Amino acid sequence: MKVKTLAAVAAIMISSGVQATDYFFGSVTNTQVNDVNGVAAGAFIDNLFFSITLPSIGTGVLSDVFVNAPSMPLFDITGLSANLWADLGTIGTVDASDILLLPLGSGDYIQGSGLLVTGDYYFQLTGTGAGALGGQYFYNAAAVPVPEPTSWAMLLAGLGLVGLQLRRMSRGGRTLAT
Repeated sequence: MKVKTLAAVAAIMISSGVQATDYFFGSVTNTQVNDVNGVAAGAFIDNLFFSITLPSIGTGVLSDVFVNAPSMPLFDITGLSANLWADLGTIGTVDASDILLLPLGSGDYIQGSGLLVTGDYYFQLTGTGAGALGGQYFYNAAAVPVPEPTSWAMLLAGLGLVGLQLRRMSRGGRTLAT
């Protein structure tokens, strides 16, 4: 991550009095991360940092965990939203025009998926803990490497050779069971 970007995010959070937590996952290529995080009452910004080491198909789900007591909500988040940011030379919200990622949006349940190129990223989650005990959210993110063209070529060549051998055997009157 660029130091200037992290410093700017930290300065904004400190000056606004918003609670903030950073989580670092390292490389999430071919892995999955998930957890339930709690936030105190009031506005929050959580950053979930990760890296992609191979071009990957990424998916993510974010959900408000609402817990209600008989007379009031104990845990609730209002205005829950998520943005995916990339550090690929320019910083900004990643959308379909940047790296083919579907917009995540906002609400009680958010999901998105798309192609992630090699680089550093972070999800920035914002909202307000509105329950008597604050709020909780659940997230699940996964990345699976996209096969390289040579892998597809080897697969197709192998299938072609199997098909050719089956054709030769059927013309010669032999079967696979001999």
